[in-house]
Amino acid sequence: MQKPVLLHCEDNSGSSWKKYFAGFNCQTAPPHEITGPLVRWGNIQGTDNRDLTLNRKESLVNALNREKALQFLRLNRIRQPKITVPTPSSPYPLVARHLHPRESNRDRIIYSYAEVARIKADFFVQYIPTLRDYKAWVFDAKVFYLEKKVPVVSNTSLWLSTPSEQYEPVPVNLDSDTEKACLLAVKATHLLGLDFAKVRLCVDMKNRPVVLDVNPVPNPHPEASPKLVQLIKKRLLARQHRPASGKIWLGADPEFILRNKDNGNLIYPSHFIQKDGLFGYDERSERREGRLYPLAEIRPTPDTCPLRLTEKIRHSLQYGVTRIPYKNVEWLAGSIHYNRYQIGGHIHFSGVELSSALLRALDNYLAIPVSLIEDREAAVKRRKQYGGLGNIRNKPHGGFEYRTLGSWLVSPEITRATLCLALLVAYEHHSLKRDFFQSYEMQRAFYKGQSEKFYELFPLLWEDIKQTHTYWKYEKELQIIPDMISRRETWDEQQDIRMKWRLEIPGMSWFKS
Repeated sequence: MQKPVLLHCEDNSGSSWKKYFAGFNCQTAPPHEITGPLVRWGNIQGTDNRDLTLNRKESLVNALNREKALQFLRLNRIRQPKITVPTPSSPYPLVARHLHPRESNRDRIIYSYAEVARIKADFFVQYIPTLRDYKAWVFDAKVFYLEKKVPVVSNTSLWLSTPSEQYEPVPVNLDSDTEKACLLAVKATHLLGLDFAKVRLCVDMKNRPVVLDVNPVPNPHPEASPKLVQLIKKRLLARQHRPASGKIWLGADPEFILRNKDNGNLIYPSHFIQKDGLFGYDERSERREGRLYPLAEIRPTPDTCPLRLTEKIRHSLQYGVTRIPYKNVEWLAGSIHYNRYQIGGHIHFSGVELSSALLRALDNYLAIPVSLIEDREAAVKRRKQYGGLGNIRNKPHGGFEYRTLGSWLVSPEITRATLCLALLVAYEHHSLKRDFFQSYEMQRAFYKGQSEKFYELFPLLWEDIKQTHTYWKYEKELQIIPDMISRRETWDEQQDIRMKWRLEIPGMSWFKS
């Protein structure tokens, strides 16, 4: 492996990290030609190494502006302190902030409008009272070190010189609060396009996790710093690693709803079936009252082959017909129905490690193509609550599920293509390097359904896909995606999926007593 470059700044923060990066070419000016891996430590000079750069230039530019970073988080519906302009009638206290993360120690709480003129600050945010506070160190889509704020019981004679609170390390899976905080820290880091950062979070007075700050140039930490550098070195050594063929497993639990064909009303699947099993319903209940459950879902067993998984889905649906054998109960997939029931096509991965590169590839090479064939208006409504970029959940079996997509159950052809593309991205993500979501405007376009911007970019994505080894294995099944996109055709989520899947439907009708 060529000697990696650590490109750092000339200030004390950058220099103080050099001792941890033994074996790196540490410098403050970019080399004329970058041929080896590049790690940016707050330095945005020069160009990135396309093969591998950690904390890429464009993402770092965004993250080094704390005001802009909060705008990214707000766009993605992550709770964060709202940016505000102080007035005499503002709800004080507020927090006076500085733009650069290295100056975060100069942030100050102000309690009145009179203090605004005396405080040197670049912008102001709301003050958030907290129940619990955390600092999460993130690398490669995982939290590797977590600290929680704890009170300090000190000798009263030393109270003036002893801080009343400090942070101590805690396990990432200590409780539900730490698990939620870690998932949110990973998501915030990903949405800013970063590979590593220190994320400051809290649980607010309503028991909700909040991201307070994302710092891509944290000060050295006696325990976290060596761990971070060790992980970076491990990542550089393994960057060419590709899982053996057939070792990645795909699973899925796509959702759909039931509609009365006669009057158009929603029908709750909990009227007919049990929650768990091959053909059940999602745990989200109507208004969370725990009685009526609006979303049906299937849970086929995982497989290493997307074609076999598609057939398992077909068998699951046919089994469902025996549980709901009514011709006038329509099954509808897609993104959202009745303007309130968001449905998803979650895809589970195991046998491949979740990483920054994989998550970015899923957003760009899977979510963008699928977004161009789904019902645009419905997808935009769904993304107001669900299906944001980088939406993942860790699974007990050790894998993870990708939750950004709507329900692709609309037809067997689209199901097959989506699963084939998901497996392709999982295998080939090291060579799928485009990331259009470093741009705030492109993230906004995704949520607003501005497809024209992505139509222009799709040929670049698809050409990358066609250059992979896995593409030729599933070329026939994947072809429906570029075909639909070239015709500007989208799926019809008002169509009964039983018809599209050619399921045998009994002739009886359902009447609610």
